[in-house]
Amino acid sequence: MAAAALTPASSPSSLVRPDRPEQNQTISAQAAATRECAQAQSRQVWSTFCSLSADSSPGALLAAVKLRAARTSAVPPDLTESRQAGGRAWGPAGSVRVVEVTIRTYERRDAAGVADVFYRSVREVALSDYTPEQVRAWVPGRWDAEREHRRSGDGRLVLVAEDEPGHVVAFIDLEPDGHIDRLFSAPEAAGRGVASRLYDAIETAARAQAIQRLITEASEPARRFFERKGFTVLERQDMTLRGVPIHNYRMAKTLG
Repeated sequence: MAAAALTPASSPSSLVRPDRPEQNQTISAQAAATRECAQAQSRQVWSTFCSLSADSSPGALLAAVKLRAARTSAVPPDLTESRQAGGRAWGPAGSVRVVEVTIRTYERRDAAGVADVFYRSVREVALSDYTPEQVRAWVPGRWDAEREHRRSGDGRLVLVAEDEPGHVVAFIDLEPDGHIDRLFSAPEAAGRGVASRLYDAIETAARAQAIQRLITEASEPARRFFERKGFTVLERQDMTLRGVPIHNYRMAKTLG
């Protein structure tokens, strides 16, 4: 899964958003856990372990959902697509290997990991649909942790997917107006259902905040992902970024 949002990442004006009220940062933890468990169980081929923890302190972990995929010859829909990134295929090899991630809210200590996922996702995964020149124009270099925290810590809701060793392997964010600014997966997590779980958790949070409509600017591979999640394309947006022609898609989904 490549980037969800394709925007000029260096624009300072895009980094600052008004702080949302504290109550708007609260996830319905029980709803998120229930949704994740139900979806995993509906696949039937998944052995699912869901754990929930909650803490009322600001910025603390509100919901954690752990999903373990059992070895089986049946392949869940999330794993049926093969992705090419940096010459490597990220498709299944006949059986599902064990995968476990924890989905939780962003903390300041995650900034370096989020920045790394952002860089590697664009520079490697997005090569399936964009040229090397385009991805370099999109993200010319790595962000440092401080710059990433200014963005992720500006009041938006950010969820991260953390693997068993504690590394951030994917993340998604949601702004108060329903805008999904970014959804990125590291190459090693692409095509393994992690982005799907992150999106489902963020949609649950949006519904809990009574957000009526989700919008995003999706890259070419992200367009396919969001269409599977019920988004429709409003328009293709062609632009020139650092002298290089590139495009994305403005997309939306109404939450009933």
